[in-house]
Amino acid sequence: KELGERMTDEELQEMIDEADRDGDGEVNEEEFLRIMKKTNLF
Repeated sequence: KELGERMTDEELQEMIDEADRDGDGEVNEEEFLRIMKKTNLF
């Protein structure tokens, strides 16, 4: 919402699943930075 994007819960979960490389259900700092760089938001 703050980035001007409206996402469904499903879209948000897909983004988290893509970022969560180790499969623990959470996005750690390394995973977060990787996905931010990939999406050019960082």
